[in-house]
Amino acid sequence: MNTRARVSVLAAAGVVLLGGCATTGAQPSPSGAGDSMSPQMSMSPGMEMSPGMSMSDMAAQQAGPSASARMICSEETHRSVATTLRLDSRPTSHDTWADGRYTCSYHTPQGILVLSVEDSPDPKTGRAHFDRLRHTLGDPPLLGGMTGLGLPAFETGTGQVVFLKDRKTLEVDASALTGDLGASGQNRSDVAYQIATDVIACWSG
Repeated sequence: MNTRARVSVLAAAGVVLLGGCATTGAQPSPSGAGDSMSPQMSMSPGMEMSPGMSMSDMAAQQAGPSASARMICSEETHRSVATTLRLDSRPTSHDTWADGRYTCSYHTPQGILVLSVEDSPDPKTGRAHFDRLRHTLGDPPLLGGMTGLGLPAFETGTGQVVFLKDRKTLEVDASALTGDLGASGQNRSDVAYQIATDVIACWSG
């Protein structure tokens, strides 16, 4: 998919999906993620408080993923996966929440597609995670211009696309997909990019 085609994808995401993003906050949390915690409660073993992080921030981390993070497993994203891969039915999925990371794995005829959000407590911690992940994946070049949506973003040549918005790092990993991936000329990176921009279009905070 060339740059012009990707700009068209961005325009479509902005026009079509924003009208269907209102249910983000209504999505259920994974098992155990909805338990509440007061700011006075102590941290769990192994958890550390980053500089500038309040107890309420820590409580939010233990309570579960943010509403925008849960968007990766929402009905809208299920439809995005089905449309992008031209599936005949809604794909099944499985979600998990652990150590500030929310993951939604989609089971498709082409293989497993994994979306995850690192729900960092603050923008500085979020940027540090984004930079570490980029280094781990071989320091691929950053996406620029319209294709980067004005956000720190990169993609690998194997089907992984990563965006950073505020404190949240969104990763879409299509590297395990095989076979027919949808539209003519579409590869794993194109699939990951399409779905990532669909999610970003619905994020408001």
